[in-house]
Amino acid sequence: MRIIMSPTNRAVKDTSLFLAFFLLALFSPHVPAAQSGEVHQDFARICAKGKLTVAMHSVDVKPFFVHKKNGELIGFDVDIAKDIAQRIGVELELNREARTFDEVVELVADRKADIAVSMLSDTLKRAMKVRFTEPYITLYRALVVNRLELAKKKKLMSDLFLTLNVKGIKIGVIDGSSYIGFAKEDFPKATIVPYKDWDSVMQAVLIGEIFAGQYDNNEAANWSFDHPESALYIKTVLLKGKKDTLSFATHNEDEYLLYWLNLYIKKMQNDGTYEMLMKKYFSDERINIE
Repeated sequence: MRIIMSPTNRAVKDTSLFLAFFLLALFSPHVPAAQSGEVHQDFARICAKGKLTVAMHSVDVKPFFVHKKNGELIGFDVDIAKDIAQRIGVELELNREARTFDEVVELVADRKADIAVSMLSDTLKRAMKVRFTEPYITLYRALVVNRLELAKKKKLMSDLFLTLNVKGIKIGVIDGSSYIGFAKEDFPKATIVPYKDWDSVMQAVLIGEIFAGQYDNNEAANWSFDHPESALYIKTVLLKGKKDTLSFATHNEDEYLLYWLNLYIKKMQNDGTYEMLMKKYFSDERINIE
């Protein structure tokens, strides 16, 4: 598996290494592209390259894509990406240049990746640039609220929507994520404040810089697990009925690839693969990702 990192994480290649790769490419036997009629052109293009390039966010998000202490990259999405590439019959290449989830979409729209498997919310705005499969997993929108600020408002948790949906209330979200749109949709009167990452949002909640942060229930739970001492100061609330559906993304022109991926998701959910992955990464019996 080959991984393309962001420019700041790439090692600088010296001249001798460049020449070595050049000579290797020059004299290596050519692998012919799939013959016309053997497979659909969407797959012929991928087979001709000999690899499936999958866009994935540059920042680890457990349990979807995360490095273990030994450097191994594992996760729910990583396993899926590996399986898709194997079923197509090519190598897997991960493009992890994207620093926001919107940039993950751009990689597919610009054909710098064949597909995206990256904990990607299938929003209507993003669907103007790429095609989305049927959802392969569903998360839920969550709020992490500053307990002290909530107490000052003298409001019950049942009135949380009314408490937050007023002018002057600040809600933090990750910049370039679907939650900018979700927060504006859920709390149109509040001020939505973008931060570079979820840790920055949570720090802002803790010091009272913002009233609450909004993200999915998985990331809210991850942060609380990593910072158990914060339970005295923050309250996590699931927004009932507010789902965050995650899907794969394909280029707008790759209709047959989209069809194939939808079929893959259906079979994955019917043949036990989905249950196995959920048990592996989300259940109490999940593997140790440290």
